[in-house]
Amino acid sequence: MELADRLAALNAVLNATSFVLLCTGYYFIRTKQIQRHRRTMLTAFVISVLFLCSYLTRIALSGTHVYPHEAAYRGLYLFILGTHVPLAIRFPSKTKTHRTVDGFVVLTDLAPTILEAAGLKPPAEMTGRTLMPLLAGDPQPGRERVFLERERHAQVRRGDLGYPVRAIRNKDFLYIRNIEPDRWPAGDPEMYVSVGPFGDIDGGPTKDLLMQRRDDPAIAKYFALATAKRPEEELFDLRKDPQQLDNVAAKREYAAAKSDLRAALLKWMRETHDPRAANSVSPWDRYPYFGPAGRDR
Repeated sequence: MELADRLAALNAVLNATSFVLLCTGYYFIRTKQIQRHRRTMLTAFVISVLFLCSYLTRIALSGTHVYPHEAAYRGLYLFILGTHVPLAIRFPSKTKTHRTVDGFVVLTDLAPTILEAAGLKPPAEMTGRTLMPLLAGDPQPGRERVFLERERHAQVRRGDLGYPVRAIRNKDFLYIRNIEPDRWPAGDPEMYVSVGPFGDIDGGPTKDLLMQRRDDPAIAKYFALATAKRPEEELFDLRKDPQQLDNVAAKREYAAAKSDLRAALLKWMRETHDPRAANSVSPWDRYPYFGPAGRDR
């Protein structure tokens, strides 16, 4: 077994261990066992750091997330790696403890938060917003929604094209604007350079099943959900459809919500000087692709 494959197995074990420790830590805090909670969370942190080092090492060696063997831990590795990772912050001198915050945050918020926690002023150029008010228990306007973007991910479409998407989400709705709906969202049906057909979906048991049984009536609808071209606008009512399977953008009763979300998204795109706001040719479709193309063919 090559080193990259051994690291994949190690990653599965480390990630599973961290998951178990987090669940145990949650139990301890719910039962007011504070010291046990602290020790468990510290151990989970150390295990997570080891996992991150191992994971990055494997990516540097192999450049692929595909685990090629059928060992028992393969399914565990794929399942845990794809599950939701919560944001947990402990800052005793600045935060109220044992709270759950429902406000929307994004990764760009972490850098200004860390700077402010260190007593530094975040540069005006930073697009993220500090989380310190939320940590202190104070209201922070603007946390009722979050904006999302997607551009090119890998060499999976002819011409090295991406699949540009802009979206806005609040507690009730997810509105998605697919800027180039004529393109394949999961990559071209025929392999272009890397990963394989529909190359924006990494290889694994689920993709294998979808590809092998794509014409099976029991599987065809799931294959279409994963790979089919999508309309220019999508709207999902998260209150009724948390799995986001029923696009209600064309339904009359959602016209007002769609219009409001569309306007808010376009306003944000213009404020952030997004080239896609002007419907012009985007620079992201013209940048040369750098990377070890095709090494996972």
